[in-house]
Amino acid sequence: MFGWLNIDKPQGITSRDAVNVIQKLVAPAKVGHAGTLDPLATGVLVLGIGPATRLISYVQQKPKKYRARFRFGWQSPTDDIEGPASPVEGPLPSREELEEVCRKFVGRVEQVPPDFSAVKVAGQRAYHLARKGTKPQLQARTVEVYSLELVAYEPPEWEIVVRCGAGTYIRALGRDIARRLDTAAIMVSLRREAVGNFTLADAVPLEQYRHVEDVLAHMIEPIVALGEWPQIMLDNSQQRALSNGQWIRLAPAPHGARELVAVNAAGQPIAILERAAGGKFRPVINLAPPGSSMAES
Repeated sequence: MFGWLNIDKPQGITSRDAVNVIQKLVAPAKVGHAGTLDPLATGVLVLGIGPATRLISYVQQKPKKYRARFRFGWQSPTDDIEGPASPVEGPLPSREELEEVCRKFVGRVEQVPPDFSAVKVAGQRAYHLARKGTKPQLQARTVEVYSLELVAYEPPEWEIVVRCGAGTYIRALGRDIARRLDTAAIMVSLRREAVGNFTLADAVPLEQYRHVEDVLAHMIEPIVALGEWPQIMLDNSQQRALSNGQWIRLAPAPHGARELVAVNAAGQPIAILERAAGGKFRPVINLAPPGSSMAES
């Protein structure tokens, strides 16, 4: 029980609900998800199983791809169709106007998260405050939008495909595009098509997981999430030293690499290493139990 599942999450459930489905099948192994999808959203939800849960933060930082549909002339406190929506009067923009504004949202973008989001404000989730009727004081933060393409415009609805970095709220992106056009818009659908190299083409619908055998049949090798990182294969003695939290010296040390993936003879990741003083590398994340060697895994 060490690897990833690429789930196609259905609409109407939380990411935690999806985790719970798999957790019941693989207990006592741990399960965690690498990036929340709201109940409205569908698509790629990456789950880490067993020791892979320790690598989830690395997957969360990978670029993501979304396909989102919005409706002009409406606003809601959640910035999507799930909140109580109210109409906003005003003319609809032309396709040319919409395309011009969309181009301005590529690159480093200052974005205020939605009031109904998981961002913490004074130790509380913003959505907790919003549900109590208190408007959370959210600060703008910089997000990265690598590409944004308008793929359909059937007034009042429009659809975009976005590639972006971690922490980008797509419903806030649609909200802000509409504001630049002196109108409002709410998100009516969202589908995540990729998280790093986990793509929708390879995602398996959640309902296909009924038994532990289904999990094993679709388990993705743990190294897939770290494939672009430089790797170093360690011998048994080095593996045992790392599993006990010791620093090791690599000879020769990989030139210029600050972080490495240590793998065993089978190619499984056993640790994330970070360059330390004196030419040594220290384990940032250990994936093997203390005192063990995974060379024969």
